[in-house]
Amino acid sequence: MAYLDDVEKELRLLLKGTLGRIDKETDYQYTNELEVMTDNAVKLFREKLLESFKNGAQAARNQMHKRNQNKQKSKASK
Repeated sequence: MAYLDDVEKELRLLLKGTLGRIDKETDYQYTNELEVMTDNAVKLFREKLLESFKNGAQAARNQMHKRNQNKQKSKASK
């Protein structure tokens, strides 16, 4: 989770810098909308990254299970 927190922090800093430049040129409501979009983007990014980690972990578990089954089959056939 620390990795996700670091990524989120960097993404927010990047977007905050962009928002800071936009804020000088636009009105308050538009800036608030951008902050909401930033929050939504960070949330979606975090969810997709977690999903990716979970899928990778599940694939690794499946591969280990299949490898163990093959070992058991080869032992049983000897």
